[in-house]
Amino acid sequence: MIPRTAEFRAAVASFRRAEGLPTPSADVLRPVRTPSPFLAEANAVAQSVGEIRAYLREHMAAYANFSTYAFAGGAASRLSDQERDAIDEEATLGFTACSSRIDALRASLPASLPGRGTPLAHQQSAIMSLRKTARSF
Repeated sequence: MIPRTAEFRAAVASFRRAEGLPTPSADVLRPVRTPSPFLAEANAVAQSVGEIRAYLREHMAAYANFSTYAFAGGAASRLSDQERDAIDEEATLGFTACSSRIDALRASLPASLPGRGTPLAHQQSAIMSLRKTARSF
């Protein structure tokens, strides 16, 4: 896809100059909307869950590298028990924090929006999606 934004702006500006009209930037392209507080927090929670998943993926190979001989006094795994406990604690703290943030998002939703059920339904589905993502591993 070829970006045509600059050409569009130039065409609108030249047309408006030819008509003798000013060219405010809002006429060319609408300003970018800032996300609602709910959406901003939901995006932050999703990013936090993604960071925890990346952290776990990073340490997964070393964490799960149990040798069959490790329990019989043979070759030990790459991580010590303390290192595994530290990874477990980090993941648990992260997921607990994300879970409490998801609960706070759910509590911030009104029971219903008068005459506008669609935004509420979208917010509820966003919360369900965050919960599913957080619990998926």
